[in-house]
Amino acid sequence: MTSNSSEIDNLGFWIGQQPTQVIHITYLGPTGFPEEGWHRFLVVAVAAGFGARLECATFLEPVRAFGREVRSMYETLRGNARLSFTESNLRIDGSVDRLGHVTWKIVISGDGVRPPTLTFQIDEDQTLLWNVSAKIESLLDVITASKAGEQ
Repeated sequence: MTSNSSEIDNLGFWIGQQPTQVIHITYLGPTGFPEEGWHRFLVVAVAAGFGARLECATFLEPVRAFGREVRSMYETLRGNARLSFTESNLRIDGSVDRLGHVTWKIVISGDGVRPPTLTFQIDEDQTLLWNVSAKIESLLDVITASKAGEQ
């Protein structure tokens, strides 16, 4: 990593309100061969006394698309946003109605033949969408700057 690796530490975003129902997605760094473009994320969720913690890998484009969809939901009070990682262990579906009520449906599953699954819903209002979108944008900006510094 370059000198701005400290910027990447704990970089990510969250949905929900602590401590009751929240999902944190933290960037861990690139993985695999650099030319392939894989990145690792730590997902930590807490819902109704249950918790899940797993590492996932994906390309940055699904994260970028999710950020754009969340920003559009904030600006228009319409639409949906979906984030799913390559391994399909994580899926986040968000929707907003014309009154600004936001519903996030989160499904986290483990590996195995019959994996345990944590499914929960977070309800909030559109004012928090801006924060999610801004955190994703910051995350992608730091990753892009880090990659540019390595070249």
